[in-house]
Amino acid sequence: MPVELSTSKAAFRRNTIRFFVSFFSIFSIIVLLNYFIDPLWTYPHAHRFNTRQIKIEDRQQKTNLITYVHHDFDAILLGSSRTTFISYKDFKGVKLFNYALDNTLPEEYADYISYARKQSRPGVKLVVIGLDFFGTNSNFKGYGQKPPDEYFRNAEDPYYRMKSLFLFDTLRYSMKNIYKSLKKPDGFFYSRDSINHCIKPPVSKESKMKSVDYTIREFRKRMYGENYQYREMRKILKDIRQKNPDVKIVAFTTPTTEPLWKLLVEQGRLDDYCRWITDIVSEFDEVINFMGVNSITSNLDNYYDGHHFFPKIGTLIAARVMNIPDKNLPDDFGQRVNRENLDRFLVDVKQRYSSLPRKITGKGGDNAV
Repeated sequence: MPVELSTSKAAFRRNTIRFFVSFFSIFSIIVLLNYFIDPLWTYPHAHRFNTRQIKIEDRQQKTNLITYVHHDFDAILLGSSRTTFISYKDFKGVKLFNYALDNTLPEEYADYISYARKQSRPGVKLVVIGLDFFGTNSNFKGYGQKPPDEYFRNAEDPYYRMKSLFLFDTLRYSMKNIYKSLKKPDGFFYSRDSINHCIKPPVSKESKMKSVDYTIREFRKRMYGENYQYREMRKILKDIRQKNPDVKIVAFTTPTTEPLWKLLVEQGRLDDYCRWITDIVSEFDEVINFMGVNSITSNLDNYYDGHHFFPKIGTLIAARVMNIPDKNLPDDFGQRVNRENLDRFLVDVKQRYSSLPRKITGKGGDNAV
């Protein structure tokens, strides 16, 4: 009997040791793989297995990036998902970090500027803001994003990086990134240098119009329709300027497709648009306006839906903003509106667009703004 008991205890010890060895081996593999792929952007390494990264929560990922990895920028770019498609490489003469985020609302800009300035070692000397007209609707609250402070607290938690390595969710994203990195590049992805890529095959005119109609329906419902109420933009912009008196601020309006511009007019928002432009000029002295009907917005091949332009258009926007000569930049794309020509600009807008057709159809919705 004692021999049997001793044998039983020995077997129990062996099984217990095997269990803990297996347990720690599995978790070691998870930790190492999550570190190796780094889907939350908290480490600097790059290699063929993590060269293309999916967007998980860009507010957290980009905040992580400037908290742990990138500190040498002296300029930042803010805006919504539209502005994420402008490469930092297109801004010559500065070291720019693209801090544009999905669904960014105007009242969030000041917080993100403040955090970026805190993380920049040389100091931020230039802030470029891509302003979207949908952000002027005070009844549009985004799509459930958390307050900026929550992302900042996560990134500054001394245990955040370590804790994330142990998560199965992180592992799931790591596996997706490995697959994305090894397959032929397509769709949407971020490279390790935080450039947002969009590689989509050509589609038929009918398919493109369906996509545009889909966007129009959503914007009529959520942004430009009956629930529209003008946000106190001047107050928001004044707050940004007053909190950053030593920084140069450059603002531009993001270009949407011609059909979406016509929806703005159809819904009776032209006066609100003019008020918005006036508010921007009043606080920032100048705005570079890419909206309206022009060589770029009238060509749907420049967009993958009703309001997101392809990265090649982002290059043209950066060229105009930074006064960089570009043979592909049309003369009518990007008008500088300042205190001297504001009144004339507003008169021209009213004369040109007040008589546009008042009926546009739409068939769907899109929540990436």
